[in-house]
Amino acid sequence: MSFLESTQRRQWLFDTEEALARHRTKATADYVTQRLRTQADWPPEFDGLKLQREQFLTASEEVLIARHFASQVPKLCSQFKPPRPQRVVQTASVFVMRYFLNNSASEVPPTDVFLGCVFLAGKAEEAFIKLADFVRFCGTEKHDGKLIKALEVNLIQGLKFNLAVFGPFRPLRGHLLDVEASCKPQCSGDKEDVWKQCKSEAKQLLWRWLATDVLFLFPPSQVAFAALHAASQKTLFDLSTYLDAICSEPCQREQLESTCAAVIKVADNCQLPDSETVEALLAKAAETRNPQTNPDHKLFEWAQTKDKTTKQTKRKAGAGPGAGSQDVSWITGIKPRDNTGAEEASEPATKRARPGPEQGQ
Repeated sequence: MSFLESTQRRQWLFDTEEALARHRTKATADYVTQRLRTQADWPPEFDGLKLQREQFLTASEEVLIARHFASQVPKLCSQFKPPRPQRVVQTASVFVMRYFLNNSASEVPPTDVFLGCVFLAGKAEEAFIKLADFVRFCGTEKHDGKLIKALEVNLIQGLKFNLAVFGPFRPLRGHLLDVEASCKPQCSGDKEDVWKQCKSEAKQLLWRWLATDVLFLFPPSQVAFAALHAASQKTLFDLSTYLDAICSEPCQREQLESTCAAVIKVADNCQLPDSETVEALLAKAAETRNPQTNPDHKLFEWAQTKDKTTKQTKRKAGAGPGAGSQDVSWITGIKPRDNTGAEEASEPATKRARPGPEQGQ
């Protein structure tokens, strides 16, 4: 499957930064509205836990939390022995950014989402690791594995069941091979060290850019080339020969350089929060966390009991007269028989269709 046919292009790529910002604002507003509606049904003894709209995380605060945890994925994956493969690190970072695009950090603790995305990325990229080993390498006593396992379904739903990720590292490798094949003098001899520095810088840029909005706004191949273009300027590697080779018309080169500038601008505008800001945001997320999603809270037990009672009521309501004649064709795949003409259907075939004089000849 190519990128053009992928769910990443259809569901996770936005036309403009404004469209992406509107999506985040709407997702945050929808979550707050849902929370306010949910807490309105809480028993009176929990009135002290009810929040006002202005107390929740804003869309800009939500995205800072997402960027922070996406930027921590490479550091966590380097603690494993052996370190997690590059494709797992890349996918996990993308999973974090995607999850918080549509889901609030107040619903599930961000740290749990962060660890869950790293573990799920290993499965998605066919680099599975045992849960016990995963928890051991994470170096945290709080997560015994049960929480991460229980969170998996929630994560997959939050990712819209789209676990395929087209990242920029594979396109970058193609660009690098193309440059080496087209511009051998610039990549060998006394200029070889500069070329190595350029390649290393391009990869480092991509790692940082995974925690930005570039993959929400540009195809991976454009992001990869923009990283190479930016790295060539920083390391003073001459990329003009390669640009002349791939751009037959001056307008093509101008368009390519314009796209690179747009990618770099988006990446530069997505600054990571400092440690003090992260600490304050995580504290706010904890204060506004939905107690109904906390198994240690009394409201969680109340919600479970209410949900069970509701299901039992619906089950009893559906057990009345005529309940046995419900249409279950969507389960069995067999359409219910139409009662009209039942007598005709039960008659022998000879009675239903007697041959006439002409048919009998």
